[in-house]
Amino acid sequence: MILIIFVLYPHTSSSRVGYSLNVDVNGTTWSRSQSTNVLSFQSDSDVSGKGNCSKYTNIHGFAGNGLKDNIYAKDGSITNSNKISIKSIDRWIHIEQSVDNNSNHYLAEINESLPTIVTSKEELYYKGKGMYSSGVYLSGSDAISLNYQGTLVSKSINFGGFYSNANILVDITPGQILASDLTNKSMALSVSSMSDKLSGISYNSDDIELDQTYRGFYKIDTKFVSRSQFNLDQLEGSELPCCQLKQTYPFNYTSKMDAT
Repeated sequence: MILIIFVLYPHTSSSRVGYSLNVDVNGTTWSRSQSTNVLSFQSDSDVSGKGNCSKYTNIHGFAGNGLKDNIYAKDGSITNSNKISIKSIDRWIHIEQSVDNNSNHYLAEINESLPTIVTSKEELYYKGKGMYSSGVYLSGSDAISLNYQGTLVSKSINFGGFYSNANILVDITPGQILASDLTNKSMALSVSSMSDKLSGISYNSDDIELDQTYRGFYKIDTKFVSRSQFNLDQLEGSELPCCQLKQTYPFNYTSKMDAT
């Protein structure tokens, strides 16, 4: 027996588009979903002053790209500027599914194109009785977390998350799942920071995990670049538009730390 639960989010003006697919082949389960909010958004803010301060930002629902930022500062002087830009469009979602007569074999091919980009640029300087700052920057399964505590904190962060398209092939029989998930997406983040109490930086993905914590007065410069890319290449002598899939997974990380 095969159970298929398929939900398609239709396109309306300034709305969510995408799909959710859940399959059960005699107890062997598989799922896939993707969605975005079709819109264009820009925000530009500048804040400076003395006293207590709190700020919360949460951006999600854009083809896996987004960020969370939380700041709480006790009495002190603070300067904070932030620029955010979001652009997402829907090109196509094509899903082909087939089930054999015995209902023990499920095949599907998904082609999706939901070009989406989320960028953020933030500058912060604080001096006072104490500040806590945390941020998470997301692109699909890639997540970068930044945490700072101190009476003297500064940070300069540039982030960009981009998703283009994907090709997914899945072949399911009882007890076995054969799947290929090829995606064009990328993420880049650079941060220059200083804190006199605590600095924390971590990166997590399906294949890589980095975690760093520094206690005391530290200046840190860090850059992350992650990209998943596939190309449809034509084989020599073939008249077909695409015959071969190639995928690369480059990842680059650099870090410089000074302690005082």
